[in-house]
Amino acid sequence: MRTTIARHASVLLQYPATIAVTIFAIGAAALRLQTVNEPAFPAPWIGFVFWIVLVAAMTLAERLLGTFVALLAGSVSTAAALLATWGALTAVSRLGEAFSTEALQHPLWAPSVATAALLGAASARMKPRTRTTLRWFTVGGAVALMLANGHASDVARVLAVVFGILAGSIGLGGTSEWRWGSSARARLRRSVSAVLILVGASVITTLVAPYAAGVSTAVVFTLDPQLTAAVGLALIASALLVLNGRRCTLALALVVLVVVAVVLTVTAVELVGDDGGLQWTALTPEDIEWTVTLFAVALLPAVAAVVLAVTARALLRKKAPTPTPADRALLRLTARESGAGSLAHMATWNGNSLWFADDGAVVAYRVSRGVAFTVSDPICHDDRMTETVRGFASHCEQQGWVPVFYSVHDEVADLAGTLGWARVPVGVEAVLPLAGFQLSGKRRQDLRTAMNRAEREGVEARWDRYDDLPVALRDQVVSICTSRRSGTSLPEMTFTLGGLDELADPDTFLMLAVDRNGRVHGVTSWLPVFRDGELHGWTLDVMRRDDRAMPGVMEFLIVSTALRAIADGLEEISLSGTPLAPHGTQRTLLSRLSASVVRLLEPAYGFRTLRRFKEKFLPEPRPLWMLYPRHSQLPRIGPALAHAYAPTLGFRDLVRLQALHRPKPDAQLAGRLSGQG
Repeated sequence: MRTTIARHASVLLQYPATIAVTIFAIGAAALRLQTVNEPAFPAPWIGFVFWIVLVAAMTLAERLLGTFVALLAGSVSTAAALLATWGALTAVSRLGEAFSTEALQHPLWAPSVATAALLGAASARMKPRTRTTLRWFTVGGAVALMLANGHASDVARVLAVVFGILAGSIGLGGTSEWRWGSSARARLRRSVSAVLILVGASVITTLVAPYAAGVSTAVVFTLDPQLTAAVGLALIASALLVLNGRRCTLALALVVLVVVAVVLTVTAVELVGDDGGLQWTALTPEDIEWTVTLFAVALLPAVAAVVLAVTARALLRKKAPTPTPADRALLRLTARESGAGSLAHMATWNGNSLWFADDGAVVAYRVSRGVAFTVSDPICHDDRMTETVRGFASHCEQQGWVPVFYSVHDEVADLAGTLGWARVPVGVEAVLPLAGFQLSGKRRQDLRTAMNRAEREGVEARWDRYDDLPVALRDQVVSICTSRRSGTSLPEMTFTLGGLDELADPDTFLMLAVDRNGRVHGVTSWLPVFRDGELHGWTLDVMRRDDRAMPGVMEFLIVSTALRAIADGLEEISLSGTPLAPHGTQRTLLSRLSASVVRLLEPAYGFRTLRRFKEKFLPEPRPLWMLYPRHSQLPRIGPALAHAYAPTLGFRDLVRLQALHRPKPDAQLAGRLSGQG
């Protein structure tokens, strides 16, 4: 007990500034309850929330900056912001400016001012993607509150976060590190959307903030509360439409902005000309300022609409190009010569687009809902990997896409840290090294049983190209590959999962299980893996079995392929990756979400069963990763990835999936394995 208390005490003593701020916050809150009858907020607990956030910000800053630097940066930034705000508002108010005069009627300091300064200072020591996200939320929130409230503390809050960022950046120096999202088009798209979101959020805030006196209150003064809320939501919706970047969404955003501008302008004109409102004659300076502000706010959506119309070409999300036959030929040549990994041949499939770097590197990708997913690793030499990743990301940025490197191996995933990107596991590739491969041992009993059964029943392995098969065998392959999965009528998965269309590739070979009567029991297809221009191994793609197939037919076909590869002097075969089967014991939000998706799809697609099946061969597991620029993009990446795998999956299919959730023996599920290579 004493040891536990001492350990917790030692941890607390590492944050003396946080302890001091906590004591001060408790005292200030208690004093406020005793001396103030009317709280500054509609609910007293909101004030306590601001104190709690201040303590959390102090903890974060102290942890990242150290106690002395955190206290110095926070106090200096707060003091500078308060002095600058008081000086500026006082000077402008003496000129008769109404908003400054009103702002000085409210307290200059608030706990959130110090919070903004501490968050700004702490952000300078964060990773790039976290730093950017925190600054957008902190600065954006401060600006939105300033536009809505217009109090002195709101102005001080904006200056405090700016001074905090400057203070926290002292001694860090500049950086020339490349990062995604720094091009002119990306900044333009973010800037247009940010302005619309900030204005929309500030308009909505005026409805709930007490004593609001900011610029955005002109909308409340012009419209009734219901219409004010609708205007704020419409502005935020238009920002999201701009971020979407499609031609139809940009047009819809333009229409929304024009409608909002017309409503605000017409209402403002009616208000100014009304006998009960402001008059065009005998206006005081305050009336003139308010009238100008009223029309400025009313015309802001019109200005945004003009900017959107002028910059629509730059904001428009481009369509993915279709590669030419010459592009495909160059891709095959590059993949053969560069040795691009075990999944490289999937890049040659129809439906993929190709990006070529100046040095000859190639990236195959598929665009789904504005997200460009690569088909595994870039096809290039190892020493050009970093430049290829950056070049493709920049290309996606110019096209209005989010770049995602999907199903990449450790060599590419290790770049995530240097680029400031996030990475998450999305699958496991099962690789079977052929050196010393044998069927002995208890754990490979099922493999020996399958080989012995095939010999007794007269089932032989046939290695051939699809186009070279006899017509009778080819028709059976087509029949097996096109049969409906488990009677569910669910759509076939695509993207990194091949099907019948990919069998006809001249570089793809089939291993068939054929009995004495010429009946095909099972089909597997194998993609070539090259290294330095030489065949290095094979990668499993399609697995299909006939409903009346010999038990263990898949084990027989894979072992037969391994034995043939050994005879040909190859080094390994890959059983390919299992989609949505994260490795390790990570308990992240994404891993839990992935597990939920796997449970939903398991009855129809058998991902877990597939992984257990591959473990029979005692393969070497190699993790597959997904790299993406920012965590905030995950809500967009998830649905886009689902659409890439199952473009036709609809609501009715999800209902069918739910109906399939009944207990089934593993043996029955294993018998339904198909197309998951």
